[in-house]
Amino acid sequence: MKLLHMDEFVLLWYLFRRKETEIELNALEGQSISSLNEETGVQEFLNKLSKKGLIKIELVKIDYKNYDFSDSLLSRYFKLIENKKIKQAKEFTINNYLPTLNIIRNGTKTIPEIYNLINKILKEFNTDKDSTIYLDLTGCISIKFKKTLKFKNYFNAYLEAYKNDELEQPNKEDSENEFYRYKKQKEILVDLLRKKIETQNPKKIIITGKELPLEHLNIYELIFCLEEEKIIINSNDLSDPDRREMKFEFSVDEDKIKQLSVITKTVNIDTKNSIPFLFTEGSKGYLKFYKQGPKILIGNIESRKYKLVKCLISPLGTAKTIDSVFKTIETKKDMFDNRLKDDYSANTRKIELIQYTLKELQKVKGLKGKITLKIYKNNETVALKLYP
Repeated sequence: MKLLHMDEFVLLWYLFRRKETEIELNALEGQSISSLNEETGVQEFLNKLSKKGLIKIELVKIDYKNYDFSDSLLSRYFKLIENKKIKQAKEFTINNYLPTLNIIRNGTKTIPEIYNLINKILKEFNTDKDSTIYLDLTGCISIKFKKTLKFKNYFNAYLEAYKNDELEQPNKEDSENEFYRYKKQKEILVDLLRKKIETQNPKKIIITGKELPLEHLNIYELIFCLEEEKIIINSNDLSDPDRREMKFEFSVDEDKIKQLSVITKTVNIDTKNSIPFLFTEGSKGYLKFYKQGPKILIGNIESRKYKLVKCLISPLGTAKTIDSVFKTIETKKDMFDNRLKDDYSANTRKIELIQYTLKELQKVKGLKGKITLKIYKNNETVALKLYP
């Protein structure tokens, strides 16, 4: 199951909270709820839910009664329709060569269908998606749908996967965020709430995005889970519309916050006193910073990465000679490296290969910013540094 974009989850959460099964949602309302940043973002996400069988779309229509059109021709046409002057509206489309307007006003059964009609209208207007016509038509789409039985099951399964750290994370190319595991996310928010109740009323705690490492938190999923656990009693999102400045108001259970804070402090003490260690499962080598911590896949046990960590982790921080370390990580292809054969360049080349292996380790999920090497004594010895 894939991790949802923050704005997608906000919209999903909103739909989950709506008690009624049948819902009608227009584009502007959807954007105000979720801040999906494209004009078509809400419709595209609802279309995904429809394909998964989580909602059943009954009608997709142009909600002309609740929209102020920027384009004068569209405004005139839909004003005629609103005033029930159907004959005059048809004549208007004939005179202006806009026959598809008569079709689209009746609505469609699917989201792709209405976009096909919008594309036809763009051709009739001899314009494109950069026009006010496109913005008008996509901005006033209203979708009537029913949540299916699968919807609640999907929502619950998604949150369970989030808490179990099983959601598929986005590629680094698609997202700059590197999210912590749920346990750590929870500890961070609980710790902030603990500090807040020392100076604020537990029934009205205010926190801002600047007080949290939001690039590492699935903040809305986290808030929902803490509400489910009755740690947060009520939450109110006070963020600005585009969520550049995030702000929340909470009512919290003071006793639970204090109890969880004590547990967190105990765990932190244990992890600081722990020694990182390696272990293998089949042909794979793993690292743990402490016994109860997450296992971090280093790579195949025959890889340079694993061999480098294995060589330098015991005892951690102890310097070893460049020659002995390189001998441990050496591969068959190094036999053909001319720079390694040359007495003058061999040591420099060995250091280059060790440092290249370090860079590969620093790309490993769970090790970014937590591993480095220190080279001592005129490039003769090297030591491993780990930062849990």
